[in-house]
Amino acid sequence: MNLSLIEPDEPPDRTPRWSGLPRRPARSVQPPGPGPAVRPYWSVRRGNEWLDTRFTGRQQGIALLFVAACLSVLAWYIGVAAAAGDRSFTGAVTSSGVLDLNFARTGQVATISVRAGQNVTSGQVLATEAAVPAATAVVASDQAAIGVDEVALAQFGNQSLQPEGVSLATAQAKLAKDKAQLALDQAAVAGMRIVAPMSGSVIAVNSQAGETVTAGSQISVTSASSVPVIMLRTSRNWQVEIVVPASSTWTVKPGAAVSIAVPAAHLSGVRGRVEGVLPTPVRTSQGLGFQVLVAVLGDQPDPPLSGMMAAVQLAS
Repeated sequence: MNLSLIEPDEPPDRTPRWSGLPRRPARSVQPPGPGPAVRPYWSVRRGNEWLDTRFTGRQQGIALLFVAACLSVLAWYIGVAAAAGDRSFTGAVTSSGVLDLNFARTGQVATISVRAGQNVTSGQVLATEAAVPAATAVVASDQAAIGVDEVALAQFGNQSLQPEGVSLATAQAKLAKDKAQLALDQAAVAGMRIVAPMSGSVIAVNSQAGETVTAGSQISVTSASSVPVIMLRTSRNWQVEIVVPASSTWTVKPGAAVSIAVPAAHLSGVRGRVEGVLPTPVRTSQGLGFQVLVAVLGDQPDPPLSGMMAAVQLAS
C-alpha cells in the first residue's frame, strides 16, 4: 500500500487540492462592526454580548417605568375585583316570603311554643329539643374551665403563685383548646333550637312534642315525606335567598340596600333590602356559609318564578 498518496488535512486558508470544486467561505471570527441591520446567527446564540449594547440607559429606564406601571394597574385591578367579590352574591328566588324552619341536629322534640296563625318576633324561640338542658350544662362546664384557665394564666405574673411543672405555653394552649370546645358546644345548643330569624306569622306547625326529627326536616312516618317543622311567613312579596361565605358575612348587615337581577325573568336593577342572616351555618363546596334573606321592595308586575337564579349586589 502506497502511503505517499494520503495527504494530511489542508488548513482552511490553503487552496484545496480539488480546485475545480466550490468551497464554502469560512466564517469570520468576529462579527462585522455596527451598521448592518442583520447580524450573524452565532452572535445571537452567544447570549446578550451584542444585544446589550443596543439599549441605552434611557431606553432601559423607560422599560422599567412601563413595567412598574403595568404592575400598579394589575394590583389595582386585583383589589377592585376582590372588593367586588365581597359585595356580589348569587342565590335563588324564594316563593311568597315563606321560610321553612327546622332543627339543625337530629333529636326528640321537647317543646313547640307557637301555633299556626301566631305572630312572632325576631329572635323568639319557637321550638326546642329534649337534649337542650344537657347540652346547656356542657356549655356551662366549658365556661367554668375557661375561667380556671384564665386564673392560671394570671398567676404567671406572680412568681410566688406560679404553678409548678406548668409552662406558660402549656397554659395558653389549654385556654385556646377550651375556648374552641366552647364554640362547638354552643353551636350544638343552637342547633337544638328553632329561632325566628325575623318577625312574621306562623302559617304551619308540622311537629309536636315527643316526635323524633332529623337534621334539616321533620320526617313523616306514614308518608315518608320530608316537611318543615315550622313554616313562617315573613313577607307578602317574593324574596331572594343567598349563601354568603363565613369570611364575608361582615359585609352583609340587616337593612342594607341591594340591587337584584333575575336574568331568566328579564329583571334587573330591582331594589331590595337585606332582611336577616340565618344563625345556623350551612356547608357548601367552598366551606361554611350563612343563608341571607333579601326582600324585594315594592310590588313587581311580573314577579319571577320560585327557584330562578338571582344576582344580588350590595349597594356601595
